[in-house]
Amino acid sequence: MPHSKPVRSMLEALRIAAGLTQLDLARATGTAQSEISKLESRGLDPDDPRLDGLAKALNRARAALLAPSIRPRLLHSFGRQVPLRSIRSHEASVMIVHAQVASLLSGVDGLPQADDKAYGLSDLSEVDPENLATLLRQNWGLFREPFIDGVALAETHGIICVRGDLQHLGVAALGSWPDGHRPLMIIDPETSPSAQRRAIAHEIGHRLLQREASGAAERAAQAFAEEFVLPASPIRAAMYVDPDGIPKQADYWGVPVIEFAKRLHDLRLLPRRRLERYVTDFADQPGSEAANSRPQTVRTAVKTRQSNGEALDRIAESAFVSPNRIS
Repeated sequence: MPHSKPVRSMLEALRIAAGLTQLDLARATGTAQSEISKLESRGLDPDDPRLDGLAKALNRARAALLAPSIRPRLLHSFGRQVPLRSIRSHEASVMIVHAQVASLLSGVDGLPQADDKAYGLSDLSEVDPENLATLLRQNWGLFREPFIDGVALAETHGIICVRGDLQHLGVAALGSWPDGHRPLMIIDPETSPSAQRRAIAHEIGHRLLQREASGAAERAAQAFAEEFVLPASPIRAAMYVDPDGIPKQADYWGVPVIEFAKRLHDLRLLPRRRLERYVTDFADQPGSEAANSRPQTVRTAVKTRQSNGEALDRIAESAFVSPNRIS
């Protein structure tokens, strides 16, 4: 499994996001590459005379260079088909988004917290992924009900959701769980609602299982996600009552028919021959999918700050984002 060198500072994150090497940035600012390396390692001082030149070379505001460096904590393990350069670029982008979100939420009280109390679970070292999913469903009030709106559920429990392009990484959602800071869930809006829900559940599984990135950790997070999205017990009960009601149950759980049929097969409730029939019959008519809502926590925080008399332009400037992105 590929592992990238951690991004150390906002300067490094902004440089990587701009597609520049240290040498590129050194040449653009008339600075030695060794100095760029030192600045990326220790961070920038507000009085550093090189600040304006660096901001100009990176096409960023001074505020971006001086923003706190919240190091991403990605627990997802990517396959060898994802280049290290893509992973490192994503880590840089996540550090930037962490800083922007922290600025936008600054001074806003009453937002849900995502500390361990939000999960209501403790001493999870011996809990298998499926039972862990069942416990979290109970603690979050889902019990035997469908997990329909992944974005709303995550934000209700303190996970800040934002939209972003993840196509280059081959995932529908990706979480970052930095110690001492708000967790972040980036969701690709171009993926299907059911893929987003599975990926959100998968990332929450990583957070609870707390395993280092590896193939085994991915399998455990996947098992957690399958049980969290389509729990075995109520599905077994429903299929016992109506064994031919697969399209109806798929609609109830808000997933495509083929996805539901595959889950039944994994639970040994549907023979492979019948699964293949469903795959063939519903390939061109997957059925309806329940949509996830748009992320609201950041938008709500910005509106709260505006209602308290802050100008949108000033809020956006401090977070080095366009006002159009947060209005």
